[in-house]
Amino acid sequence: MAWLVRCALAALVAMASVTAMAGPAEDGAAAIDRWNAAYNANDLDALMKVYAPDAILQGTSEPQINVGTADLRKYFRNLPKGGSSNTIHERRMFVINDTTALGVGTYSFKGGPARFSFLVVKRGNDWLIQHHHSSSIPKGRD
Repeated sequence: MAWLVRCALAALVAMASVTAMAGPAEDGAAAIDRWNAAYNANDLDALMKVYAPDAILQGTSEPQINVGTADLRKYFRNLPKGGSSNTIHERRMFVINDTTALGVGTYSFKGGPARFSFLVVKRGNDWLIQHHHSSSIPKGRD
């Protein structure tokens, strides 16, 4: 019986340490990973679930600012039939507070490389993208 209690206690300690390692940076990164998976699966409905209902998108392929689910759905409307794919090359996470994280980095699409920033916020129990900016990478200085 004592052996069983020790095993149960060890399991609880192990689970507590795993839980303690997760924080805003990891949760924000996981939301970005969900975005990437939904985008690569060409799953528009799953993609919309990663964004907050009042999210703002400054996309790579359109000049206007898109606000809210209807605008974002319109922006990504060709995704399911487009065979779209994306690869994240670099990502850095910055914790703003316990419920907000910023992810910045680079990714590439069929059209070439781009840079991104995702502002990810905790709403209830969910981490959602509140703001997403994507733009082409300029050539840089000579």
